[in-house]
Amino acid sequence: MSELAHADVLVPRPPHYHSYLLRFWEERGETDQERVWRFMLQDPHTTERFGFASLDALVLWIQTKTTPTDSSSLAEE
Repeated sequence: MSELAHADVLVPRPPHYHSYLLRFWEERGETDQERVWRFMLQDPHTTERFGFASLDALVLWIQTKTTPTDSSSLAEE
């Protein structure tokens, strides 16, 4: 058995996996003071795109995707 295959057996794989292509670019206004960064994630499997007007918005979206949901609290509501 190869070393890589052996490692797969010993280390459990995570239950969830997400892959996105990240694009970001700077938009400029009429003056140099008017600069803002825009962000976009694209799912390579579905080609679905998610746009974000700020880095904070992108990070918040990622946090919601990676925060576990408490199924017991959902059942109580």
